[in-house]
Amino acid sequence: MVSVQLAQFSDTNGARRTPFLLDVNPQAQNASASVENGKGMIVWHDGSYYVGDILRGQEHGCGEQHWPNGDVYVGPYVEAAKHGEGLFTWADGNWMVAEWKQGVQGAVSAEGGSGDPKPAAHA
Repeated sequence: MVSVQLAQFSDTNGARRTPFLLDVNPQAQNASASVENGKGMIVWHDGSYYVGDILRGQEHGCGEQHWPNGDVYVGPYVEAAKHGEGLFTWADGNWMVAEWKQGVQGAVSAEGGSGDPKPAAHA
C-alpha cells in the first residue's frame, strides 16, 4: 500500500508549496513516520517531483529533482535547498557539475553537452 499525505512547506524563497508526499517504503510500520523521515517521493502540483532522502517532510540528504520540462538535478539537499556538489542536466542533454550553498549555485567544476560523458560519481 502507498500512503499519501498532504502538507504545506516553504521553499527556499519562502513561497508556500503543497506537495504530495508518497511513501515508497510499503514495509514501513508507520507510514507517516516513513514519509516524514526516510526515503520517499515528493510530487508538486506542477508535475515536478523529488525522489530521495526526506527529513521532517522536506528534501534533505541525497536525491533527484525532476521538472516537467525535462531538467533534472541529482545531488545533496539540506532543508529543501541544494547544498553541496550536484549534477544539473537540462532537457536538451547539456549538463554541469556545480557547488551549491543553501540553494544558490556557486562554482562550476565540469560541464558538457548531450554527447559528453558525465563524471562517474554523477552518472
